[in-house]
Amino acid sequence: METALRPCSLLVPSCFPSIPAHDNWEMDSIDIKQAYLNSTIHHDVYLKPPVGIEIPPGKVLKVVKGLYGLKQSGREWNIELDSHLRTIGFHCMPSAPCLYSRGTGDKITIITAYVDDMLITSPSRDEVDRAKREIMDKWEMQDNGRIKEFLGIKITRDRRRRRISLSLTAYIKEMVNKWLGGANEKSWVPMLSVANIAGGEQCEPQRAKKYQELVGQLLWVSNTAQPDIAFAVGVLARYMSIPIDSAWKAAIHVVKYLNQTNEYQLHLGGKTNEHSDTPVTTYTDANWASDPTNGRRSTSGSITYVYGCPVSWKSHVQKCVALSAVEAEFVAASEAVRETLFFSYLLRDLETTGVRPVLYTDSQGCIQVSKDPAKHWKLKHINTRYHFVRDHVQEGDVEIKYVGTANNVADVLTKPLQGLNTSRLARMIGLEIPPKGGVEDASASQARCTCYGRDIETREAHVSEKHNEVRNCCHGDSTVAPGIIATQGYK
Repeated sequence: METALRPCSLLVPSCFPSIPAHDNWEMDSIDIKQAYLNSTIHHDVYLKPPVGIEIPPGKVLKVVKGLYGLKQSGREWNIELDSHLRTIGFHCMPSAPCLYSRGTGDKITIITAYVDDMLITSPSRDEVDRAKREIMDKWEMQDNGRIKEFLGIKITRDRRRRRISLSLTAYIKEMVNKWLGGANEKSWVPMLSVANIAGGEQCEPQRAKKYQELVGQLLWVSNTAQPDIAFAVGVLARYMSIPIDSAWKAAIHVVKYLNQTNEYQLHLGGKTNEHSDTPVTTYTDANWASDPTNGRRSTSGSITYVYGCPVSWKSHVQKCVALSAVEAEFVAASEAVRETLFFSYLLRDLETTGVRPVLYTDSQGCIQVSKDPAKHWKLKHINTRYHFVRDHVQEGDVEIKYVGTANNVADVLTKPLQGLNTSRLARMIGLEIPPKGGVEDASASQARCTCYGRDIETREAHVSEKHNEVRNCCHGDSTVAPGIIATQGYK
């Protein structure tokens, strides 16, 4: 008996708003009520009647609808949904089974289905309304109208600037109240040092359970709305099976950072975004031999943009031991290429682009090894699967380019950084605290200084001149952290 669901990674719902943000499409959300109960069970399943229901002796109840709690109910609902969407003219995307499209040009309509929650987008308001009517004719649903929230993520939209913003402010405030006990402690960095965590005493069973709960919550925030904590949360997740006291303190420190940045919004799109006209762009980085607790393995980090929208980011320890920095960067690039190609194929399935994706790295050695066959012998000992990047670069599927370390946003995914660099890279990724009073005035945005912007030399000169007064020169933007971090350990 099959029980597997159609896969719907968070990557697809996160990528989905990038197209309407870039092209200024309409976007609504709906929720199918009691979705599982709308499906039919195709295998014989019997159950004993609950207390209070009388049936003849020797008889049992036969399940005919997908009950919540049955392991096959999710799959049966997927089959039911897929069948109806195909009936009304939608077809499933080969690269993303939970993504459906219908029509072309100005009439194209795209649906993302995440169990019973759906996003519907189209250039035409009439087409969005038509799709909702056709779904409503089949099932009872809640029409949420123009999207304001999806999967618990608050979504705001600035159509003038062609930008969609994601935030978890309310969720984070609940976390802060729960884990800091009402204390208003804050930090400018999510993690001070990896070395401060290793070698601690094992937590008591009660605290170990709380640690696992806390890291689970941090993973949700990291995976959906705040890439700037991905590295710290990745380190903490390594201690899930055997939590230690120092890891607990480090986890609380991440909560303090979220308390400082709880108003962050992750911006998707925007007319002034550097990559707004590039379909798929990925930044990749590696920190060689960075993990002292795991055989000195390196840490990979990558972040992928679709039309300038950050849609996917990863931070994880590499599975092999790299013998050099170039080797670590090469392995990281190979892992990033897989993500890049996925989004490239997804856009191709939607017939929105055929432009070759770009992969950025700050390692000239990695670029040379990827492009020049004569250099391959230096990495002949690496597992064959890591030559994935070389093969696709030489085939022309991906273009690999150099970016300076100061402008490589993936740097924040591979190591702890000081407050100023954390804030600068967070802003470059697309994280900002919204201006007080609503939508930011365009002239004020243009007048803002570049002390933490892409011009690293200007920023450093400015910090040298202003020191800690730098926060007061950027129109009161509190995302800029002081240049000096005084705290040296976890409290």
